[in-house]
Amino acid sequence: MLTTLLAVALTGAAPAATFTVCPSGCDFTTIAAAEAAASNGDSIFLDIGFPVVHTEQGVVTDKFVTILGNGRDVTIWQAAATPGVADGRHLTVGVNGAVFLSDMTLRHGNVTGDGGAVHAMGSLGVTTQLTVGRARFAWNQATGCGGAVYTGTAFGGGFSSTAFEDNQADRGGALCLEGAGANDTIVNTSLFQGNQARLGGAIYSAGVFDGFDVTITGNEASEDGGGFYGPTDQGRVGNATIVGNTAPTSGTGGYVRGSSVANGTPLRSSVVALNVGGDCDSPRNASSSWDGDGSCNTGGSTGDPRLQPLRDNSSRNGLPTMAPREDSPLIDAATASCTFIDQRLLDRELGGAECDIGAHERWEFKTCQSPFAAIPDDDADGWSQTVSFASVPGVFLGHRVIDVKASVFVTHSWVGDLVLELEHDGRRALLMDRPGVPASTFGCSGNNVLATFDRDAALPVEDQCAGGTPTIGGRVRPNSSLTAWNGQTGVGDWTLTARDVEGGETGQMVTWCLYVEMMEDFLDLPIFEDGFESADTSAWSATTP
Repeated sequence: MLTTLLAVALTGAAPAATFTVCPSGCDFTTIAAAEAAASNGDSIFLDIGFPVVHTEQGVVTDKFVTILGNGRDVTIWQAAATPGVADGRHLTVGVNGAVFLSDMTLRHGNVTGDGGAVHAMGSLGVTTQLTVGRARFAWNQATGCGGAVYTGTAFGGGFSSTAFEDNQADRGGALCLEGAGANDTIVNTSLFQGNQARLGGAIYSAGVFDGFDVTITGNEASEDGGGFYGPTDQGRVGNATIVGNTAPTSGTGGYVRGSSVANGTPLRSSVVALNVGGDCDSPRNASSSWDGDGSCNTGGSTGDPRLQPLRDNSSRNGLPTMAPREDSPLIDAATASCTFIDQRLLDRELGGAECDIGAHERWEFKTCQSPFAAIPDDDADGWSQTVSFASVPGVFLGHRVIDVKASVFVTHSWVGDLVLELEHDGRRALLMDRPGVPASTFGCSGNNVLATFDRDAALPVEDQCAGGTPTIGGRVRPNSSLTAWNGQTGVGDWTLTARDVEGGETGQMVTWCLYVEMMEDFLDLPIFEDGFESADTSAWSATTP
């Protein structure tokens, strides 16, 4: 599993002590004081929770220490109360330092120079280790490189299940990898969103960047590389979603514009699309990938990838993803080697030869029926049909629903008579309830429905009544949000009911399809082999410098 690579950076002796930091009742009230008392291999536990916020800047360490919080949404370490006010960063890791940082948010760092929140600089022959897990970097600023994090020469380490949001710099709005050392920087199962820079809205890399199962979206560069800018040919990008980033001009010297990856860096099983300014500055070394405008050399796999908006998709690590829609060309389209887990830390669908392109693996049960059945006119019971999804041993454990969609083709001479309802496990949701009523007495008078009911659709079905046929078509938002089953089991019977509640006009159910995206149930499994993600320091191992 790729996430294990981040924590098992050092092995050997166990940490000797744990120092707690909180406003009162702990060993220390500042992280700097705890660091001064710590020896190599010790841990610092920031024992605070919302709404308590810890404010401190200027922590410096040249030791191997662990700095741990209670969770990125619980433990907030800020350099100042508001963005742009601080005159320093949170943490500087010296040339002999090695830091594990986990389970907290670092925000509001502000520096003249590099690394708005964290600066980790190694020297040739002496590797600075910085390993970050389940953290968030937000609203940090730097005038140089790395609005959130700067790493220098010979850096080794990485970032797992970490969000970089709304950071700013001249280069690398979120992350700057400037050292051209031999050690890879691994970034996986992470999110880059809303970051800004002149070069590399999210990431600037002059080192060795390996990015797997990451989403890079909504970032902006004022010159080049809205998502990623890299002047070297080192590293790999696999199962990434690089979508919706912005840069205004074409790249120069073979660099990146719009989004994408470093010049020559291999793209594998990744989607690069819908980026303002273009997807790739020049053809990539791309295998089983997808790009929107044909600039990345994906062998003809171009166009709209048909992704859902960035949202919570029941991730084990709490980070949102952009899931493929049920009609996406990304589903089961990656024929090159895939990662074993997706950005949500859920297993990929590897029963066959393919997984999904991008950071999100869609586990979907699908069924289509063609009953060609009459819908009884002016009948309260109506017509119904039941389908069933069975358990898949060895694949799903809990079969928990995370998204539901339905497509229907109904021929009917007055669709304002129709009510469509979906039922499962004792819960019901209205797909359509007499469109046009009560705005008019009898509703939409048009013919036929050929539509997909999708909670993310922009157009509510209630307002649709086109002059042509079908009068309701395309993707429409149902009357109910279709979230009634989220978190519940998807195994068992699903019933679609169609009722015609007014007399005089008739129709039939021609075809309908049900798409239920499910996930394995949450398991109490470790993310890292040595228990790094837990507060049980006895499970950790390390070699001190």
